[in-house]
Amino acid sequence: MSAPKSAPKSAPKSALAIRDLVVRYPGLDAPALEVPALTLAAGEALLVSGPSGAGKTTFLNAVTGLDGRGQGVVAWDGINLIGLSEGARDRWRAGHVGLVMQDFHLFPALSVRENVMLPQRLARWGRLPPALRTEADALLVRVGLDRPQQRAGTLSRGQKQRTAVARALLCRPGIVVADEPTASLDPVAGHAVAELLVGLAANLGASLIVASHDPVFAARIARHARLEGGRFVTGEGDAA
Repeated sequence: MSAPKSAPKSAPKSALAIRDLVVRYPGLDAPALEVPALTLAAGEALLVSGPSGAGKTTFLNAVTGLDGRGQGVVAWDGINLIGLSEGARDRWRAGHVGLVMQDFHLFPALSVRENVMLPQRLARWGRLPPALRTEADALLVRVGLDRPQQRAGTLSRGQKQRTAVARALLCRPGIVVADEPTASLDPVAGHAVAELLVGLAANLGASLIVASHDPVFAARIARHARLEGGRFVTGEGDAA
């Protein structure tokens, strides 16, 4: 399924610059992640691949501020996430990043619409502008879900991931990050979700980082980098 050509108003674009990033975990001699240098232009897409344990999730945690334990510089538009407090990173992420994970993290008893709007309801203490519901429903149609009142627990796995994509994009983030978003889907559903994710992020003008071994993304994202043992071993000229 192709992403519709029409797009909501774009969020401000975000550029990434990493320098001398090192992430270590207690009890391990070697760093879990070492990235001497990496840049991502505003609105650019990057596919990160590599075997299990290569450091893909560690990398995503660093670039989203989910884990601030590293040393070095991970800067989006000049804001270095390394060294920020956990609360400051949480506030930055809420305003800038849309996350799509392998596990959907939906509430089965809530409707599709309620799941899409839930992060904003929590962030704003329940006080949502009326237009947000309209925007949520329009975004659900864009990802192929035209029954916003359907309970999430009755959805197929592909539909659940489409709901998660809509949730991530609702507030038009400048950065979209996906961690193995098609890993638990069958090939048909995975193909559709990959097209939607890449297409909608491009329509928004968002910077996109996808960690995946699924070849469906390789055909849709021009820039590739491969991690092994916490280091980028391919794409060095562009990514590391």
